[in-house]
Amino acid sequence: MSQNADPHQNERTFTVALVLLLVAFIGTIIVSYLYSVSRYNAKRSINGLQKATPEARAQAAKRLGENQEGFAVRALIEALTDDAPMVRASAATALGQIGDKDAIGPLVKSLSDENTHVRKNAAGALGNFDDPRTVDPLIRALKDNEAIVRLVAIDSMVKLKDT
Repeated sequence: MSQNADPHQNERTFTVALVLLLVAFIGTIIVSYLYSVSRYNAKRSINGLQKATPEARAQAAKRLGENQEGFAVRALIEALTDDAPMVRASAATALGQIGDKDAIGPLVKSLSDENTHVRKNAAGALGNFDDPRTVDPLIRALKDNEAIVRLVAIDSMVKLKDT
């Protein structure tokens, strides 16, 4: 050993390695905790789709879309048939935000919904999919009686062109 060597170097190296290991371990625990909290909140939102008031169901669908909860796709597809138009419209938007291609068929059906907002949101949602199955339905939506649906269909087609 040279005369300039630090006799405590090995101890410091070990201490630094131990601290880094502990930081990584604690980080893993924090990530795991945050993931479980997120899943719990998402499950609460899925349960919210069963609430008594249309407002609560629409809000639950909105949260699921904002958080892009992919495992909620089935529940949101079911919500496209809810009695309340606000719930169907929120579910259409949420499905577009999540982007799961299983939602394309149900969203295409929603382009024929009796409610303008549902058709508008379905047209907007379809613009989020890079899938050729969305083109013909969006072209048909250009013939909708409501101008807002036609405008959103155009916007969605522009988005598809850009992808």
